[in-house]
Amino acid sequence: MPSRSPYPITVSFGKHMPSSASAYQVRRAVSELGSEAFKYRLGKRDSLPYRFYRQAIKRPFRRCVTDSSGTILTYAKACMGAVPLFHSFGYTGALWYPLTTGMGVVYHNNPLDFKITGEMVERHKATLLMTMPTFLMGQIRKCTPEPFSSLRYVVVGAEKLQERITKAFIRKFNRGPLEGYGCTELSPVVSVNVPDVIDKEIRQMGNKPGTVGRPLTRNNSQDSQSRYV
Repeated sequence: MPSRSPYPITVSFGKHMPSSASAYQVRRAVSELGSEAFKYRLGKRDSLPYRFYRQAIKRPFRRCVTDSSGTILTYAKACMGAVPLFHSFGYTGALWYPLTTGMGVVYHNNPLDFKITGEMVERHKATLLMTMPTFLMGQIRKCTPEPFSSLRYVVVGAEKLQERITKAFIRKFNRGPLEGYGCTELSPVVSVNVPDVIDKEIRQMGNKPGTVGRPLTRNNSQDSQSRYV
């Protein structure tokens, strides 16, 4: 387990469950509790230590589950959908991800129009760009650094991210892309690199260039020797 989570989490506390509850009932309750995290993020949030303390005093046998989707839900933060929706990566990342998290999203009908894409990022103050390495090269050639100044994360997938593209993007925009991995026919998004966490003199690596990153939360990944990772 990481010593510090590289993104915000929401902790939800559920109702008391009897000791006679079956494994199926527990799994279903946990799943339903996780789906309720959305509405809790919209309101005022207490600190995590305070929530645990208060719930432990009131109901020591209540279950809890953390939701680590990591998005503070506000339409002030927008995703720039630069991958066509007919592609499973664009369909998942630029359509269903904003729909299920409440994040704003903007689209352009031609992902090869790199200059317009940069202008839309600047106009809508997009903080997340989902794209492909091939498109990154076009943005390096056609866009200036200023339109991308609002971006916090650039997530790429659908093809291998070459080291030369990463270096060129960092040189021009002063931020590195986060590579992910997926399989079109099975799971459009399996894993993704996450930003590093830096706290005073402590640095926790989240992004390791040349790798596919960390498996998504609540997913099981299996290697060729049938070992879960």
